[in-house]
Amino acid sequence: MSQELFELLTEQILNMESQIKTIKFNLKKLDRLRKKEEKDYQKKIAKLETKKASKTKTTSKTKKKELPIETNFTRKSEMSDELKEFLLTSEKMNMAEVYKAVVQYIKDNNLQNIENRKNINLDEKLETLLAPNDDEEVTFFNLKSLLEKHFIS
Repeated sequence: MSQELFELLTEQILNMESQIKTIKFNLKKLDRLRKKEEKDYQKKIAKLETKKASKTKTTSKTKKKELPIETNFTRKSEMSDELKEFLLTSEKMNMAEVYKAVVQYIKDNNLQNIENRKNINLDEKLETLLAPNDDEEVTFFNLKSLLEKHFIS
């Protein structure tokens, strides 16, 4: 009987050792996961701090920004009588407003070339206004340069 009891105790001790090894393994695994999560958390904090710092720098730059310089495209200028008559206005306008109005006229009157959409088919009114050279095609790209001659500086 004492031999059986001894074997039983030995078996229980071996089981306990196995359980202790399993517990140690799981504790190490848990510790690695904790360290990884802590590292990820620190990265997120650093990223948020960087974003916050860049936002404060950006806002300080925008406060120092000066008003844009007025260009010929944005400056309201006196226009030729032909252009005033075409636009039906007597007010000063800038090049951007005039360009937009002429493009709208082209679209309203279906003057855009169907085969090549960048080209403009001139009607009598637009041809008189733009007065392109005989061999010159009128496109949306050179429209601005054709309108520039109507602005008086």
